[in-house]
Amino acid sequence: MAWLWGLCPKRSPSEVLRQSYTSIASRQLHRMGLELDIPWTNYYDDFPVVDFKILSGHTGAAARALTSMLGFECSLDKELPFDRSAEMLGVVLDLSEFTKVL
Repeated sequence: MAWLWGLCPKRSPSEVLRQSYTSIASRQLHRMGLELDIPWTNYYDDFPVVDFKILSGHTGAAARALTSMLGFECSLDKELPFDRSAEMLGVVLDLSEFTKVL
């Protein structure tokens, strides 16, 4: 069963002008997370995570620890609990039927 979680580092308006630097930092953060076996992807400053429910607590803790150690300030108010569906950039990813396929 897949569960989703979103992580979105806060950015000030001046940082929007430096999108290329943010993009490089985001890609580096994504790569470091993969080294920790965090099953996430990266789209601009969003980091959606897909994992099994039983592992979701540890996965979320690993992602928060990594971003904290690297000095990222995350929008905890935007952090959603793991669920069977999630909306990312206006697109809903619904995995509620996924277990029926297996």
